[in-house]
Amino acid sequence: MKSKIYNWIILGVFLLASCTKQNEAFFKDKQGNTCDTTSISFAQSILPVFQSHCYSCHANGLNFGNVELQTYEQIKFQTAQHDLIQVINHASGFSPMPLGEPKLSDCDIAKITAWMNAGLPNN
Repeated sequence: MKSKIYNWIILGVFLLASCTKQNEAFFKDKQGNTCDTTSISFAQSILPVFQSHCYSCHANGLNFGNVELQTYEQIKFQTAQHDLIQVINHASGFSPMPLGEPKLSDCDIAKITAWMNAGLPNN
């Protein structure tokens, strides 16, 4: 009986140790590139993703689907609606974005998610 309890304790400690924030902050994507989500900045990490993948349809006066993603306020609004994370994850029931293109990289999605989890700072 004591050995079963001991085994459960060891398993619990192992599982807790493997789920630390540190392990979430860095990961390798499918191409083997390291993705750092520890110090996400809107200007340096988030805006460039939107400029590269979204501006052709959702900026500079274009607002396909009634969505504009050019400014911090616009991106924050769309992100707060919870639709943005669903569409970039190509979730069932949502229009996958960017339209007609592959899903954003795991790293870009992780950065956007980390930014959201940090409270959508304008930094």
